[in-house]
Amino acid sequence: MFPSSFPARAWFSGGGAPGPPPLFPALPPPMPGGARCATQCFFQGPGGAGGAPPAPPLPPLAERCDVAVRQIRLAAEDKGEHIAMLEARKQYAWYLKGVPHANYYKEQIVRMNTLEDMERITAGIKRDLK
Repeated sequence: MFPSSFPARAWFSGGGAPGPPPLFPALPPPMPGGARCATQCFFQGPGGAGGAPPAPPLPPLAERCDVAVRQIRLAAEDKGEHIAMLEARKQYAWYLKGVPHANYYKEQIVRMNTLEDMERITAGIKRDLK
């Protein structure tokens, strides 16, 4: 994943980073100015000083919804449905970031309490949004 000249032995992505996994699908190569820190490369953005490549396009919305549902189900198995749904309210909304006309469903997401609510909302998203 990292070039052989990368000075660190381990790298943590930061558990508080928002967005659906994978958070950082591909790190840009080391920058010519000597900056080899992943954070520096990430925050300089596309076409920055290091010429970092643009972010890859997002997967189709239906695929993102399937990943979100899987994530929430796994959390429900691990933490229980109540806690998983409280956490999912914030996480699921991130999967809709940048989707036109998704505000109605974001409002529904922040009110969901059960896995059945999640299934109903996901079916509506797949039906109405592309």
